[in-house]
Amino acid sequence: MDILFVCTGNTCRSPMAAAAARKIFAEKELDFVVLSAGTDGADGNPASVNAVEAAKERELDLSAHKSQRLSEKLLHSGIIITMTEGHRRQILQTRVNTNVYTFEEEIPDPFGGSLEVYTECLDKLYISIEKLADKLKNFVPPLVLGSDHGGYELKQELINHLTEQNVPYIDLGTYSNDSVDYPDYADKVCSYILEGKAVRGVLVCGTGVGISIAANRHRGIRAALCGDVYSARLTREHNDANVLCLGGRVLGAGLAAEILDTFLAAEFSNEDKHLRRLGQIG
Repeated sequence: MDILFVCTGNTCRSPMAAAAARKIFAEKELDFVVLSAGTDGADGNPASVNAVEAAKERELDLSAHKSQRLSEKLLHSGIIITMTEGHRRQILQTRVNTNVYTFEEEIPDPFGGSLEVYTECLDKLYISIEKLADKLKNFVPPLVLGSDHGGYELKQELINHLTEQNVPYIDLGTYSNDSVDYPDYADKVCSYILEGKAVRGVLVCGTGVGISIAANRHRGIRAALCGDVYSARLTREHNDANVLCLGGRVLGAGLAAEILDTFLAAEFSNEDKHLRRLGQIG
């Protein structure tokens, strides 16, 4: 699972946070890939001199750091941690990833300050990341969504519903009505789940049929095309389905939201007969 620390220019706060997190997570045996980026600025800049020096005091090495601007790919990180609420709001406006958080105490920008200012900033980051590490022990990965052009409109309706329900999600596209190939988006969602970046996914195409076929090519994915709440509940309880497939040109937004809620609320029964049958599927 990726965890991305975000500041403005990616030369001060976020690289210090990422370096501290790698050390703290290793000590606590947390398995996260730690990255950093900036909402503004340019790619390829080194960490500021005082950031490098403050890091040295904590036995952290920022000498090889090169800044990177926040990209669409990085927006799909499993967890995004921002330095301020302003950064968080800016990312949430993209409607791509709602699994975005800010530290309990915002981290002021030390840019242009003395080494002492940078050291104080890193000290605050250490305290905040220690707290974050404890919370991450019980972290539940977000829901991941994908669609082709035929499912785009319904996916947007579901995103609105998830936002109202405060359900974290990551949207892997498509992001318009322009024609695309549904297997590409099935592959994206299934890869996220198989890599442990998400537990469950939702895929939408025109009928839901094509994208469900594409998803079920992946070993470890159990994608179920559902058009009613009864099927959505039983596919979780009996089949341990981890991907819900829907037809954007078949279902209304209200019924689709109800099906999704049912799918997310239901749990696998763990009965021997169902475990046996899943074992036969592989």
